[in-house]
Amino acid sequence: MPVGPCRREAVQNAFLPPDNYCTCGVDAKGPCCAVFPQHQGMRRAALGCFAAAALAPAKRDWRCAFDAAFAGDFDNYAQVAAERARGVAAADRAGHEHVHCCLRPLRAAEAAPLAGAAARVVLACYYLDGAPENVFRLRCYAFDDERRMALLRPPRAALAAAHAACADLPARGAAACAAALAATGRWEPLGGCDVAWRPVDGGFDGAMADPGGCVVLSQRDGTTRVRVKDALALRDDVLEVDDRGYALDGTLLYGSPDGGPYRLARVQGTRDQGGDP
Repeated sequence: MPVGPCRREAVQNAFLPPDNYCTCGVDAKGPCCAVFPQHQGMRRAALGCFAAAALAPAKRDWRCAFDAAFAGDFDNYAQVAAERARGVAAADRAGHEHVHCCLRPLRAAEAAPLAGAAARVVLACYYLDGAPENVFRLRCYAFDDERRMALLRPPRAALAAAHAACADLPARGAAACAAALAATGRWEPLGGCDVAWRPVDGGFDGAMADPGGCVVLSQRDGTTRVRVKDALALRDDVLEVDDRGYALDGTLLYGSPDGGPYRLARVQGTRDQGGDP
């Protein structure tokens, strides 16, 4: 199969950095190109399968483009630095925390102990302040064929072990983390929290099925009920996450109260892009 630089113009809605490479051939569904994101150091793992617009239905095109885009590293250092320059800080409940997000697709065998069978599973690790060991959220995102995303989290009893297993996901890689995570057992689905993705001009939007959000038990104490509301947007160079948690009386527990979504820019490095803001 020929390998060469990806041709953006050949693929509808293909949002790829210029240093990606493609290998083109035929899979079970027809002609396609598999994308290898060189800057992520995952040369052997094809993160997406792009069907050229002339060769496959448009519906499949967007799903393949989404699969390739929903992977990599995202960091809101620039957003936080700009807020600090204006005198706005997260500690004042007016700004955003410094968040880094690692999205790593898992092979079926790696994902099965955690999420069971799914069309696609992505391991998501979120950490604070440019420190990969400072994990504050760990999820498996399990996608069906229509790219509806179910959320799963580690069992509360194994939460510390799961965070430790992915304490440096960027450096260790998904395979090593997944092997350690298998010992934590089957992860807990967050019922009612599914996110449906759809293509829009310039990228993809993700929305919860219920605009009122979903109610989950806090893993911090195992008893507090939290209403979660999420809205997401994935573009060529940014992942926007408007993630907020509320007490059942409407009190905001986490998330930016009025500063808009967390704007995590796609980055090629695995840590923040400039140190402590």
